[in-house]
Amino acid sequence: MRSDSFPVRIIFQLVDEDAYPVYMAVMVPKRLIRKATDRNLLKRRIREIYRIHKPRIRIKGHSLQMLIQYRSDETTDHQSIERAYLKAVVKMTGKIENQVNG
Repeated sequence: MRSDSFPVRIIFQLVDEDAYPVYMAVMVPKRLIRKATDRNLLKRRIREIYRIHKPRIRIKGHSLQMLIQYRSDETTDHQSIERAYLKAVVKMTGKIENQVNG
């Protein structure tokens, strides 16, 4: 399933209980951000935002696999990425609750 909020897309999947509650990966495409230093900066920002807001993502009885994908062709500031990430997480948790409960 997907949860979008430009410039962040979260692709996620629920799996049965595993050793870790959340598996997370970050992807910044080379075709959008050409310079490796810019890609690494964006990945560091996204990982830090994930670390700060990690307690918001808890699903009892399941593990979550998620890929956070950056989709803009420009580097954006930390606050813009954080706002987009939080919107995407709210959408994702809503979809997960519907899937688990319904």
